[in-house]
Amino acid sequence: MVIVESELTVKVEIRCPACNKRGVIKVSDNLVNKSARGITAINVAENLVCEHSFVAYIDKNMEVRDCFVCDFKLILPKIEIEKEKKEIIPKDFDIDILKYNLIPSLMVYVLKGIIYGKRIVIISELGSLYKNFVNFFNYLMKDTFKSEIIFLSESEYKVSKKEYKDYIVLQNKDIINGKDKIFNPKNTKIESSIIRNFFGDSEPELALIKFKNEILKLYKLSQDLLIFNNNLKENEEFISKNVLDYLDEKYNSKIPYSYLVLLLEIIENYFKIKLKKATKMGDLLGYI
Repeated sequence: MVIVESELTVKVEIRCPACNKRGVIKVSDNLVNKSARGITAINVAENLVCEHSFVAYIDKNMEVRDCFVCDFKLILPKIEIEKEKKEIIPKDFDIDILKYNLIPSLMVYVLKGIIYGKRIVIISELGSLYKNFVNFFNYLMKDTFKSEIIFLSESEYKVSKKEYKDYIVLQNKDIINGKDKIFNPKNTKIESSIIRNFFGDSEPELALIKFKNEILKLYKLSQDLLIFNNNLKENEEFISKNVLDYLDEKYNSKIPYSYLVLLLEIIENYFKIKLKKATKMGDLLGYI
């Protein structure tokens, strides 16, 4: 529901994705018009609708397209793997079309699936988006994570669903197949922050470059941890504090523990490599 309050402000009814409580927020008409070709990310603070903070995505018609909980306190490590510079963006995908037609929650699931080494099916009637979407992710994942993404209509999936029993199957905000703990909101905070930044940036090309850099960062730091693991002596263990000290020194940047956890998950799920991890007690003692 949308209520026009003035020429510059409208009231939009919104629902918290965590507790389903409904409320009304004021949105600047000018803010949305600046992103008329896509959707606008609105940060909804705690106690505005409920006790939770979350991101709402509103299109040019003032319709709420998606909402998801995101940890606003989480800061992605400021590591520059490659210079963020203007570059020629391939013409085989359109960023604005993708932003407008694909909801952020779906993008979080796709990103999570890729870095976990999962094959993905997206059920959608927007078959015309298929090449656009795949070319977009091929560009983002160039020289990093390999991905397999298939678009199917609902009728196509129903006929051949047995062929995709080992795939993550997504439809809008829903996980049709492959739903497990990896998609728990507690386990997708970093991916959600990356997607939030992508949708929230008003400059499409810069948003794309930053998105690509975040993926490159995940890939490169995962490889750094593999090197660290391989260089451990026979009786040495993979202790979190030692690893964080190693990364902090190498990149002169503080790496959050939650980011390290994701890197470890990438190594075990995407690269399929078992680390010489210490016991929980041994890991804890490393901080003392």
